[in-house]
Amino acid sequence: MKFLKQNSLLKLTLAAVLILGLGLMAGCDDDDDPAAPGGGGSVTGGTMSATLDGTGIDFSTDSSGVKTGATNVYVLAGTSVNSQALLISVLGVPGTYSVNNTSDTSVNLTYNSAAWACVSGTVIVSTATDTRMAGSFIGTFEDLQNNTMTVTNGAFDVPVVVTN
Repeated sequence: MKFLKQNSLLKLTLAAVLILGLGLMAGCDDDDDPAAPGGGGSVTGGTMSATLDGTGIDFSTDSSGVKTGATNVYVLAGTSVNSQALLISVLGVPGTYSVNNTSDTSVNLTYNSAAWACVSGTVIVSTATDTRMAGSFIGTFEDLQNNTMTVTNGAFDVPVVVTN
């Protein structure tokens, strides 16, 4: 079971790096005026936060999301100023979803140098468009040593990009 957790966490960590990289690349352009047609700007700039065992963490640094291909799954990622990271994968349809750690509904984070996966929780998507995703989440998280942590007050409101 630990191998499966480690494999899933590795895949999710790689996905987070990819998403953040896409967000940074999307912001690279010679024209830095986001209001100009075809202008640069950035897909980052959203908000992501949660309370981890009573400690509030802001994951809004470089927060953004991406929807790839024909699936309706969005992957949202953000980091804190202390390099903590949050990764949410959820269907792009408003509704309430049980976290099942499949490719369509999962919440993972790095906190205090450890990888944590939500083993029981809920993600509520309140807004889902091709440009923005917003909602909330709560859950019980577990690390690779089977330690648990309660996450409350999870919230996200991030810009997204849709790629083919």
